[in-house]
Formats: sequence, structure tokens, C-alpha cells
Amino acid sequence: MSSALRWVITCPLHIEKLLDQELRSLGYKDLKPSAGKVSLEAPLEAGFRICLWSRLANRVLLQLGEWDGKDGDSIYQNAREFPWQEHLQPNQTFSISFHGTNQHIRHPHYGSQRLKDALVDHFRDSTGIRPNVDPKSPDVSFWAHLEGDQLKLSLDFSGMSLHQRGYRQEQGLTSLKENLAAALLWQCGWPVKAKKGAALLDPMCGSGTILAEGFLMAADWATGLIRKDFGFQSWLGFDAGTWKRLRQEAIERRADGLDSLPPIFGGDHSEQAIEQTKNNLQRLGILDHIQLESKELALWEPNQDTGLLLSDPPYGERIGQSSEIKKIYRTLGQLRQQRFLNWEFSVILAEESPWEEFQLRYDKRHPFRNGSIPCQLYRMLPEPLAESNSQKHSIESVSVNDSAFAQRLKKNLRRLEPWVKKEKIQCYRLYDKDIPEYGVAVDVYGQEIQIQEYDPPKNINLLAAERRLLEVLQVIPEVMNCKSESVILKKRKRQTGLNQYDRLAQTQERLVIEEGGLKFWVNLRDYLDTGIFLDHRPTRSLIREMAENKRFLNLFCYTGTGTVYAAAGGAKSSVSVDLSGNYLGWAKDNFSLNSLDLRRHILVKADCREWIANQKGTFDLIFLDPPTFSNSKSMRGTWDVQRDYVEMLNQVSRLLEKSGALLFSTNNRKFKLDQGSLPNLHFQDLSRALLPPDFARNPKIHQVWKIQRVN
Repeated sequence: MSSALRWVITCPLHIEKLLDQELRSLGYKDLKPSAGKVSLEAPLEAGFRICLWSRLANRVLLQLGEWDGKDGDSIYQNAREFPWQEHLQPNQTFSISFHGTNQHIRHPHYGSQRLKDALVDHFRDSTGIRPNVDPKSPDVSFWAHLEGDQLKLSLDFSGMSLHQRGYRQEQGLTSLKENLAAALLWQCGWPVKAKKGAALLDPMCGSGTILAEGFLMAADWATGLIRKDFGFQSWLGFDAGTWKRLRQEAIERRADGLDSLPPIFGGDHSEQAIEQTKNNLQRLGILDHIQLESKELALWEPNQDTGLLLSDPPYGERIGQSSEIKKIYRTLGQLRQQRFLNWEFSVILAEESPWEEFQLRYDKRHPFRNGSIPCQLYRMLPEPLAESNSQKHSIESVSVNDSAFAQRLKKNLRRLEPWVKKEKIQCYRLYDKDIPEYGVAVDVYGQEIQIQEYDPPKNINLLAAERRLLEVLQVIPEVMNCKSESVILKKRKRQTGLNQYDRLAQTQERLVIEEGGLKFWVNLRDYLDTGIFLDHRPTRSLIREMAENKRFLNLFCYTGTGTVYAAAGGAKSSVSVDLSGNYLGWAKDNFSLNSLDLRRHILVKADCREWIANQKGTFDLIFLDPPTFSNSKSMRGTWDVQRDYVEMLNQVSRLLEKSGALLFSTNNRKFKLDQGSLPNLHFQDLSRALLPPDFARNPKIHQVWKIQRVN
């Protein structure tokens, strides 16, 4: 089949432009939107991908042929010569859906019958077997569209309309179809908002379709994974290998999607609606990820600074009483004015609905159709918080007793105190974004407290974020009983390239901390990282336990803390390799601090990959903790742990004694290990075993495997 195939993707009216945007987001160009459809030319894979990922489409049609269709005889003769045998076998069932009329084809049923006759006669003449028609569940389904005197025949690639995901089995009157709910979310920019951490609220959730589709978008779940059957699966041109590959990619993305899921919550005053929503969400397997409440409309409040409130309030057809509708709309208007000014606030209403009852001005309005009902989506965009109100809160003194952040610090201290005393822990993490509105990490280094402020999402009001940071700085000295000058604030941004190595300051102020009976230099002010990774405390202890009489290799050694532990455990020798001369100097200071013999414990400045390739000796114990990504000018090319780990582990295992052990660690939260790519190695996942109590809330802080050679 030709690599450039002609496709028609159908959709509800008024969604064409949104579908065009969605298809472009999937990588397709040269699209031609028109009423109720978008046309394109693309390879066969496109049909599978669109069926898998489109949230807005109804059907995916693959055009098979086009011929004269001015009358019934023309349709029959041309269709009888069509190579039907390329698309179905004579023992398969089929259906034909015919659309359009002209001067001679005055009813679609007549056109459909002539096509069916031609198909059946074609097979009977060539094989002696007559295929059967099955209008309900055919093996292969065809669509015919008559435009004037031209007939276009297509394969119904998708089968049932793609909006039929399968979870919405319980619904109320005029409930939103799945792809309409998805279109409303798309129109409101929810995919972008979700990536920035915005919340989603539907306070009149009905059967939960907006919540379900909002989750599927935010969690990057392909809607096609929900369905079991598609029209292409019994088609003779079905490429099972491509479909399997695309499904597997979608499954892997789905597994990662929950890592960054924003808050999604909703409810209804009707217990019946709540029950319907729960049942529908349960079918999707996402009920635990969405907060539902039975609540009167007037009682809803925002759970964070910004978000999207999107709802489908009742129309007259649903509740029949205009007075009740007006009361609901007035309540919604009051909610917007009094509590949700900083959110996008959007509702879909029937065109005849009394918008004036909201007593609001809308920013944008978009036409849609909910089934046969013409509707409008009214959008009120976020308004900044009043400056005077923000200033008032930013300068107010916050009592520790009134601070939610302070109360959480005290709770964490009570939880960790017995462990800290028993293990004689001096440095540990006390708080890590436990409360989303307080986006900081708090680490204790003896009498010093380090605060790392995470970049707030772009949708968060900066004045509100600043006010909360001031609260954090105000209450920590009181809760921790320390001086304010002992509190060090750093701003943590997403790491790109080498900025994790950039200096933040030039104080050169260092202090010695103790861990496991050993001493280390840390610098809390000049660098983003302090010189010791607190989450790897149990990993370092494991190295000490395993190191007796071993030759130890530490790759990407950073400040050499792992090597100090290995030496303390009785390692007979060690080699520590890193590309950074600054960190190797730091490691040398740590060695001296613990009286390591530099003749037996060697430091090497080199690109680890090049060093490994040229190394001929072997080691009994190896620690490999590479960065997630690096593009250092001192190294050849770039390093990406997900891309390069297989080659790296193969090379490193060559340096491993047959009875030796390799500890491989990564802090890439989305890292996926494919053990099948490394058949000569045995893997033992130690990630949970090596998760310390102070990082219990953050189980993906790192992954660690113990690796041994199979032969």
C-alpha cells in the first residue's frame, strides 16, 4: 500500500479547528479542515496513531477509491471492479454505511444496496463464496460518501466512534460525550495548564466526563488504550507489528503520566450523580486519583492559587424549572466573583440559557453542540489578585500556631526524632513540598538549615508565592530554635546542561558534618548541591558493608563520599573518577579529613566513558551513579542516562570480577530499565530497601540496582 494514504478524520461540528490543532500536536502537517472533518495525507501508521491518541475525533476513515457515482448502475459497475479481496476475505462479514444523495440516488439506502450487491457479486464471481452482511458487528466496515456525481469509498478504520471510550456507562440527561468534554478542555488550554500544575474542578460533575477526560489529558493516557476493538483489526491490510509498537509506546507514557498529575477534583449536590461518577471513574481505574465530594454549589472553594473550573450546568431540558436554573447561574456568578477570580472559570450553556443571570462579563465565547443542542462555551480568564490584598498578606506577621507550614514542620520533627537520635543522624531532609502551596525543601545540616525554593508553576501568582516564602523564612528559626542567619535559601530550577555545577556565590564557607562516624566537608552557600547527597545515606552504608578487602571503583564520584565509606569498610584499594577538577579537589579534602592513604585510594580526572574504554584492570565492587544528563565541553558528545545506560553497563561490567558486584543508581524519575537488553547481567532492585526514612514521601528520589555477572 502506498506510503502516502488519504485520510478523513471526522468530528462533531465546531471542533474542526481543535482537531486540526490536536493532529498537528501528533506531528501531522498539511491538514485540510472543513465542516465536521479534517483531511490529510500520511502513511498507514498515522491511522493507528490517531485511533490511539485522538481525544476529539469521531471516526478515522481511510480512503480506498473514488469513482463515478451519478446513478445506481455506475456505482454498481465501478464497485464490482474494485479489488475488495485486498481488504477482506470472502468468509468475513462486512457492512457499508452510505452518506449523501444526488439526482438519481435519492436515498442513502439505495446507494448502500447497490454497493453491497457489487461487493457480493465480485466475490461470488471470483471465489464462489458470498460474504455476509452484519450491520451491528462486522469484521470489516466501509463508508461511502456521495458528493454530487462522485463516490468516495473508505475503510472505517476506527470502527465505533472514537468518543465511545467504554467507561461512560452511567449518565444523566444530555450528558456530555467524551470527545465534547475533551474539546472543551482543549479549548480552555487544559493540556498546557495541567503541565504547569494547575488544578481542575468541576463542581457539577454529573456523570464525571469532564473529570475523566481531564485526567486522561493530564496523565498522558492514550484514550485508544481503553478500547478493545477497532475497525482495522480484521482488515487484511492490518500491520500488527506497527500497532503493537505504538501501543507499547503509549503504555510506557501512561506509566509515567501519574508522576506529574495535577490536582483534579469535583462533585455534585446529587448523591446519584456522585455514584454515577464513581462508577465511571472506577471503570477507568482512576477513582483514587480524583477527589470527589458531595457538596452544595455555593460551598466550593479553590484548593490552590490558580486552576481551571470547567462545568456543564443544567439546561432547561434537564431540570425543567427556569427559577432553579437562574438560582444555579447566580450562584456560579458569585463563586467567580468572590473566590475564583484567579482561576479560569468556564461553563458550557445551551444557547437559549439566561447568561445574564451570571451577572458577569465573559472574555471569550465559543460555539459547540451537545448532541442536537446548540451551545456556547463562556470563558472568564484569570484575573490577578488585587495588589493591595497581596501586599497586606505579604507584610503580615504570621504566627507559628496559625501557619500550616510550621505545623507540618513540627509533625515531621516528631516523626523523625526517634530515628535521628537512634542513628545519630546529623543531616537529613525535614520537609519536601509536603504541602503543594509551600514549594520548598528543607534540609538540616547540624545547626544550619538549607531551604531550596522550587520554581513555582507559571500559573501561580508570584505575589502569593513570595508571601508563602516569607512565611517559611519567618517560622523556621522559631520552629527549629536556630538563628535566622543560619537559614540558607537557594532557588532550585530544573537542571539543564551544566548549570548544576554553576556557583551560586563565592563565600567558600565550608563546614564539617558527620555521618556514619565519618566526616565530610559541605558547602551550603556556594553551590546548589552541598557536596553530599542525603538520599544516598543507606547506599553509602551498603558500600561500607560490601567493601572489605575489595578493589573499589567509584565512577562519576562527585566529592568521593562513597569512596570514603568503602575505605572505612576495609577496601584494599580504590579508584575514583570524575570529570570535574573542582569536585575531585573536594574529594581529596574528604579523603584527608578521614586519613585515607592517597597512594591506595587514587583520584582520576577523566571522562568516565573514555576512561572505562581504556581500562584493563578489574574491580570487586563498583559504584556507578551517573548524572541524568550532561553536555560538558570537556567530554565528547553528550550524556543521557536513559539513552546511554545499556552501553555504559556493558562496558562497566567488563571491569567487574566474576564474583564482584556493581551498584548502579540514577535519580532520573522517568528512567526505565530494560533487563532484556543486558542478558549477561543479573539485576536486584534495591530502590525501596535503600530509601531512608526522611525521603519516605519521595520514593522516586533515586533507583538503585545491585548487578552481577551471569557468567
